[in-house]
Amino acid sequence: MNGGDLKFHIHNMNNGSGFNENRARFYAAEITLGLQHMHTQNIVYRDLKPENILIDDQGHVRISDLGLAVYIEPGGTAKGRVGTAGYMAPEVVMNTRYTFSPDWFGLGCIVYEMIMGQAPFRRRKERIRREEVDRRVCEDTEEYNYKFSDNSKRFCQSLLQKDPHCRLGCDDAGPEGVKHHNWFSCINWVRLEAGLEDAPFLPDPHAVYAKDVLDIEQFSTIKGVTLDNKDMEFYKKFCSGAVSIPWQNEMLETGCFDDLNEFYKSDGTLVDNLNPDTPPVQQNSTHSQSFFSRLFKRKHRPHGPPIDDNQPIINNNNPVDIEEQITTSGVSSGLEKLNKSGLSSAETKFSSKEHSFKQENIVKSDCLTSISINTQCTQNDIRNDDFLTTKTPISITTNSHYSVDSSAVSHKIINSKHQRPHFCTCFSALCCSRTK
Repeated sequence: MNGGDLKFHIHNMNNGSGFNENRARFYAAEITLGLQHMHTQNIVYRDLKPENILIDDQGHVRISDLGLAVYIEPGGTAKGRVGTAGYMAPEVVMNTRYTFSPDWFGLGCIVYEMIMGQAPFRRRKERIRREEVDRRVCEDTEEYNYKFSDNSKRFCQSLLQKDPHCRLGCDDAGPEGVKHHNWFSCINWVRLEAGLEDAPFLPDPHAVYAKDVLDIEQFSTIKGVTLDNKDMEFYKKFCSGAVSIPWQNEMLETGCFDDLNEFYKSDGTLVDNLNPDTPPVQQNSTHSQSFFSRLFKRKHRPHGPPIDDNQPIINNNNPVDIEEQITTSGVSSGLEKLNKSGLSSAETKFSSKEHSFKQENIVKSDCLTSISINTQCTQNDIRNDDFLTTKTPISITTNSHYSVDSSAVSHKIINSKHQRPHFCTCFSALCCSRTK
């Protein structure tokens, strides 16, 4: 309902002078259809006023807030002094029994206010006691001026009758008598009920039809509503989920999304990230304080010391297939380290702590070099310069037509569920083939 309510449009648009008769007649006709539908369901609305009439995106009106509505049995009556002062019918003020008559009195008050620009029994911002307002409703007669045509004046007078038995809509004709009034002679009720009639006012989708935040807040806070499992399953279909309204309000108040709403600089030009003439700016993560930076600054990494981005990541708790790129510079550095450690170039040693495993490693390069490494070990581990070694010889098969020296070598380790991946073993084997 982005169009706001009738109260805002009556008192804050067009200098608070109200509507012309065509616009007032259109809204009154749609309200009449809404009341007719509720009355056919034996529901008395009892709180008809401009604040409760909302305008939707297409300019049509909707009756909202059925908090005071009551169901009456067929042929029965209701009793209760409920409603808003100045819009309650005399029978409600006097706390007598009634049926649907208070709703037609409220319609007369709304039509009067839409044309006149003020309520029939209380001027806007008038400081007056409620008892005086109730006295005016029961005793005083409303005043009319040049804004009312003869038909609109008679229509309001018929709805604002003090005696409910003489009021329009309360006789045997019921709502049909209201629809057949001369003021509605130009209304096509079939097309109007089908939603085919064009509204006299189309709300701007980019405008906010509210005087202040408090007018919006009363529609943004829901009390006494509990979501059950069926509701939760329904809201899961949406990206936002079932986010509570207090949490949404907190997100708006904290301004955590302000960084996403920065479009222009102080000089009026677009920010660099949105300016097509400016290359993207490299963000510095050390001083980024945006919402998403704070939210995702903690990355999920395995426990232990920091991981070097140039080294492959091996998760011993959950072995997976790993693909990493090894350059010739890495091979050279590995050879130097092996030579310093005093290991034999013809035989590389590795072992595992009472683990029996079998690994098949395939090293392929872009120059069609293929190295197949088959290892099997049941020895005890010894660690030397962070390299796992063994006394079991390694069988290496290469293609003699190609050299191992390549600009890029891809390394893939295939692990079973119970195998422990050892990249160092394969790396040592690759270094061993180099020394040969």
